[in-house]
Amino acid sequence: RDEWDGAKDVMPPGADQKNCAMHIGTWMYPAGNSRPDIAYPINWLSKRCHKWSPEAGRRLKRLISWAKVHAGDTMVGYGIRGDRVQLWVLVDSDYAEDSSRKSNSSWLIKLIGPDGTSVVLDWKTQQQKSISLSTAEAELVAFRDALKKVMEILPLLEALFGCLVVKFFSDSSAALGIVKKGASKALRFARKVHDVSAQWIKDVVDRFGIVAEKVSSADNSADVGTKVLGEKCRAHHIRYGQQMVPKDEARLPRCKGRCYSPHAGETFRCLQHTKGGDLCDDCKDPSTMCLCQGGRPSLKCDRTEYIDEQFRKPAKKKTAKLSRRHLAEGPVSAN
Repeated sequence: RDEWDGAKDVMPPGADQKNCAMHIGTWMYPAGNSRPDIAYPINWLSKRCHKWSPEAGRRLKRLISWAKVHAGDTMVGYGIRGDRVQLWVLVDSDYAEDSSRKSNSSWLIKLIGPDGTSVVLDWKTQQQKSISLSTAEAELVAFRDALKKVMEILPLLEALFGCLVVKFFSDSSAALGIVKKGASKALRFARKVHDVSAQWIKDVVDRFGIVAEKVSSADNSADVGTKVLGEKCRAHHIRYGQQMVPKDEARLPRCKGRCYSPHAGETFRCLQHTKGGDLCDDCKDPSTMCLCQGGRPSLKCDRTEYIDEQFRKPAKKKTAKLSRRHLAEGPVSAN
């Protein structure tokens, strides 16, 4: 870390290209095991090791600076004995944002219960192996990869907790339609490319009783692993989706309030912490709604919040165009 603390002119030329693989390899382990909040930056940088650029070097330095500030953040998990736990899987994908035109898949697997159980089990951010021609096709590939991972860990979870209710959440209505029907009339070319995958997904979903539902992008915490979000959106997903909190906050008692979850249709225990009393500030105020369990308004925060207002060009004032005759005559009198 000390090597990257200095200014850019202090570092020897070519240091970025020479040491990029070493630094990225060092950060890949925490990104896959303890720090889901840096999974997307590490995935972005790992694809540019062989063709390093000044932009990649700036992003690597920025990542290390951000990680130093949040070095004390920890992932918290809550387990309540006798809770009616469910397995929730949030899936998302971007569309051809990389120079190779291959999309990125991201999923977040959590164990959730209404009495307070909330544990992040697994997460992943990876580049898809083939090029997708539409967002629905990219979302279908991400759904398939997440379903394969769930099938790996489901026998162990059922041995510990019994039969579980498995729910998949995606923000693509077209992909969910393919999941439920196994085909799509709009994407006829997908029958040749993803026919086996679509039929396998439908068969597994029907056999195990898996529920696939639509979720808004504002509540889909898997968005952090596929695209650059605004500061508020990213902080919300990291805090309540990935459950990464500062070390001092993790030691505080948990709020005992119950917040409504639109995904489950019932109330769940609040995920916030309180400095004093049994309720957090949002649960104390009846006029505000605690959004720790979802229900955020659908705002275009992924592309616009991080743009500072000072970079926006002010709107030009519309002025009336005067002809040459009016300019020659001068102002017209009121008489």
